[in-house]
Amino acid sequence: LKVPTENVVMRNCTVVQGHQLVAIGSELSAGVRNVYVHDCRFENPDYRLQNVLFIKTNVQRGGFVENIYLENIEAHEVRHSVLGIETDVMYQWKTLAPTYEERVTKISNIHLKNVNVAQTGLVAFRIRGDEREPVKGVHLDNITVGKAHIAKSQYENAEDVRETNIKIGEVLPEDKETQRSK
Repeated sequence: LKVPTENVVMRNCTVVQGHQLVAIGSELSAGVRNVYVHDCRFENPDYRLQNVLFIKTNVQRGGFVENIYLENIEAHEVRHSVLGIETDVMYQWKTLAPTYEERVTKISNIHLKNVNVAQTGLVAFRIRGDEREPVKGVHLDNITVGKAHIAKSQYENAEDVRETNIKIGEVLPEDKETQRSK
């Protein structure tokens, strides 16, 4: 059945281990909408999340992601970014699974507010949208990152990205992982 995932609320969570605090995708063919995550924290200084919010898809999936809200979030350290959006995620199957029909995912109306992260391994915000359907309407408000390896956000094929009251305390020297991920 092609039924979208919708009207999801995640609140008052404490996460101690996992790849992402919130991950959406890569299976999105029926779509994901109206997700509200609030008052959650990741508290394990010995384990690093990949991202606070990671939206991932590829042209074999299609679908949509819209109306995603995260607020009042705290995390010690994340390996990559506070926000990561990738529209070409195939991992090891990229050369193994042929694409017969391309379905570009529409991603819009993403909001992060009141997020505090001690350190990111790469950059605070990273969007890699598809040029045929750019990511639209990303609003980042009142986000503090204590330390980051790259201070400048990385946006490709993204429209209407608004950063308000973003604070990055210290920019760290790039390491080998940072250089590989550029």
